[in-house]
Amino acid sequence: MATATITGSLRTFGGANFNYLDPLIIFRPSSAHLGPSSIFSGPDVRVTPESDSSFIATLERTDTMLTAGAHYKVIIEWRNPGITGSTGPGVAQHDTGWQIEVLAGGGPIGDNARPPRPNFQMVIVSPTPPSIFFGAGAQWLQADPNDMNNPLNPANTGIYHQLRWED
Repeated sequence: MATATITGSLRTFGGANFNYLDPLIIFRPSSAHLGPSSIFSGPDVRVTPESDSSFIATLERTDTMLTAGAHYKVIIEWRNPGITGSTGPGVAQHDTGWQIEVLAGGGPIGDNARPPRPNFQMVIVSPTPPSIFFGAGAQWLQADPNDMNNPLNPANTGIYHQLRWED
C-alpha cells in the first residue's frame, strides 16, 4: 500500500473556524483505478477536521496508479441549521472542483492540487503548439490558420495532436 499524508485546514471564506457546524472533508476518488498489483475502489475517504480546523488525510497515492489522471475530488459537507427537515437540520455541501493528486511525500493540500479541468473540447489551429494550456483533451491541428487550405504551405503538416496533462 503506497499512501501519503495530505494536510491543511478548513476555514470559512472569512477565515473563521466553523467546526460548530460539524464539517466533513470528503476525498472522492475519480473512479476505480489500477495499481501495479492492486485494484483500488470503495467508499470515499471522510475526514473530520480537528478543533483548530486542521486536518490530516492519509490517501492512496495517485502517482503509483496505472490510470492516467487518477485523482481525488474534494467535497466539503457541513450541518446547515438554516435547512430543516423531518429528521433535523439539513446538510450543505460544496464541491471544490479542484483535483488532488496524491504524490510521494504528500504534504499541504495546495501542493497536491490542480485546478478544475474544463469540460469541453477545443481545436486550436496553429503552426506551433499553443502557448496557453486549454485543458486535457484539447486538440491542436498543426497548420497555418491564415492559409489552411493551401497544400503547398509547409506549415500545413496535417498533424493532429491531442493535449494532455504532463507530470
